[in-house]
Amino acid sequence: MHRILYNPESDLLIDWPRVDDKDVVGLQSPVVMLWIDQQLEPDYDPAAYELKATQDVDLDGGILRRGWALVPLPVSPPPLPVAQWVQFAGSLAADPAVNQLVATAATAAPVLHLMLGVGLGQAADGNPVTFLAAWAQARAGGLVPAPIAEQVAVMAAAFDLPVDFVEALS
Repeated sequence: MHRILYNPESDLLIDWPRVDDKDVVGLQSPVVMLWIDQQLEPDYDPAAYELKATQDVDLDGGILRRGWALVPLPVSPPPLPVAQWVQFAGSLAADPAVNQLVATAATAAPVLHLMLGVGLGQAADGNPVTFLAAWAQARAGGLVPAPIAEQVAVMAAAFDLPVDFVEALS
């Protein structure tokens, strides 16, 4: 063990002035001599913990204990699921009720039909404005019955699409 000087009034540690560990003669009060008890760094997972140095002065025992505390790192929230736009579009294309809706829109409102198709592609690129505008217009025009709207919203949620998009569908 090595030694160190300590001033308890100022809580100041002072390097040992000698090359050996023999007592220092003529110390001025309140400075005291302490032995250093240094713990080895523990094994730990740096991905889960931060290692923080600790020290504690035991004046009665004449010891400065230096150790380590493992501080848990904050847990990162799980990553958000990735929106599966292509799979959602494939699911819509495979659904008979949605196909009937699209066929009705193609004959009753051809521009609206195009907006739905183009808008779905844009939504896959992160811009659902055109699709949602066309969807709202189709709903207002009676082309999308409530059960189909709910079904499409459930499908969108199942493919981890954004919550605001899913809510706008029903």
